[in-house]
Amino acid sequence: MTLRVFTGRVFVCVLLLSCFVFYAHDCRAEDGPKDILGKYVAALESGDSTLADRYYSEETYKVMEGRRVSVGMMAREAQTIKACGEMLSIKDDAGNLAVVVFPYGPPTCSPYFFLREGRIWRLDFAAMMQVIRFDQSNRWRIDKSVKNPYSFAFETQ
Repeated sequence: MTLRVFTGRVFVCVLLLSCFVFYAHDCRAEDGPKDILGKYVAALESGDSTLADRYYSEETYKVMEGRRVSVGMMAREAQTIKACGEMLSIKDDAGNLAVVVFPYGPPTCSPYFFLREGRIWRLDFAAMMQVIRFDQSNRWRIDKSVKNPYSFAFETQ
């Protein structure tokens, strides 16, 4: 292989890799939690878990690292979120935490927690796993025995 062909292949690989990174990592500072949840749903629908991972908080990424998620599971999660309907975003006073709820969705539509890392909103599944519980009918509730920084969104419940 000549140097010219090798250099051309390296350029193409770098170009493709950079396109992937920019496509997958399309979180912007102006995106709110509802925007990020929408992008997460689109990533799930793509069937590529590495795209969905880009929306996780650092702590969530550590917790989820190494877990296998099938294309079917991702499609089911995306379909479930979309079926919940209209979203409402509730932010804390400091503007660093948010909860997206589905006020008109069925009781199986659990809330989604978000935190700001830098200037970007990220899904905080690590916190969700600690405080959201489900019954045998898959209806969610907040475990009030666990202290959590997202309780501001559930004070009226």
